[in-house]
Amino acid sequence: MAAMMGNIHATHNIGVAEVKNGNNQRAKRHFMFAAKSGLKVSLDAVMEGFSGGCVTKEEFEKTLRGYQDALEETKNAQRDRASASRIARCFETRTAAAKSV
Repeated sequence: MAAMMGNIHATHNIGVAEVKNGNNQRAKRHFMFAAKSGLKVSLDAVMEGFSGGCVTKEEFEKTLRGYQDALEETKNAQRDRASASRIARCFETRTAAAKSV
């Protein structure tokens, strides 16, 4: 249920369970999805699958690009929040200075 609601850790854990059950193709899909959402441990699992021949070069490259995009998106969101915080502090300082005049 958590995986269906977008929890990437749950998605990764389903991949682990699929490996234990011998469903490597299903596991691969779960790991690739979680990696594209930015989960490093899933990217590591995909890399291991690539090294072992279970993941094609194309699949690995696509997963790696998705992982990098997810990290960049996270950085952009953090940058936007930091910028908004700086702007808010600037307005608070100006408002306080104007009230004291």
